[in-house]
Amino acid sequence: MGMSCGGNNIIRRSTWLLLLLPVFFSVGCASTSSIVNSRSPLEYLRLHKVQPPQRERFQVCAAQGCDSISTLSYSTEQWQQLQKLFQPVAKNADQEREQIAQAVALMEVFNGAQNGTSHDQGRNSGMLSGDQQLDCVAESSNTTVALLLLQQRNWIRFHQPIYPYHRGFFSFQMPHYSAAIEELATGKRYAVDSWFFANGQAPVVVPAEHWKKGYDPG
Repeated sequence: MGMSCGGNNIIRRSTWLLLLLPVFFSVGCASTSSIVNSRSPLEYLRLHKVQPPQRERFQVCAAQGCDSISTLSYSTEQWQQLQKLFQPVAKNADQEREQIAQAVALMEVFNGAQNGTSHDQGRNSGMLSGDQQLDCVAESSNTTVALLLLQQRNWIRFHQPIYPYHRGFFSFQMPHYSAAIEELATGKRYAVDSWFFANGQAPVVVPAEHWKKGYDPG
């Protein structure tokens, strides 16, 4: 990973980060994650100019840094395909996380066919390919949208979407972002990271603490 994960979008937000630094230092590094993840995931979308998703129409990033935004919708048949991924209904949180990963992958396929991101490659390996490539800012935003849409249809019951995770500021790592979920019964949190793989491949779903320490599927 490198600065290009967030691309120019990170640089443009330097002012926003500077405003947050007094908060970070006043509470200490150990409390940073709890502050960030007490915020609504909708705040993260607003940060990137993405409107709150509606059941029938929603916005997703179509370029790195979310510099381009597409308004999309799914057909009845596509929603039915997604619903089948949650049938039978998960018996526990572990099963539901597997269903979530498969649904996010399928939603990427649907999105890519509509907005030209179907050739998005894993990580940032497609930046020079001429195709529309998504970085971790765009991926975390789009996965957050996907999670919120699944929640709206009551297909996820053991988890809720939360404000995406970030690593890099205080852990001597390059900046990286990931969508995230919280297990309702336990409060345990997981990164749902779709940046590592190409369009249509299932994201990794790993414990947030593991992810923040630099998790990489290799």
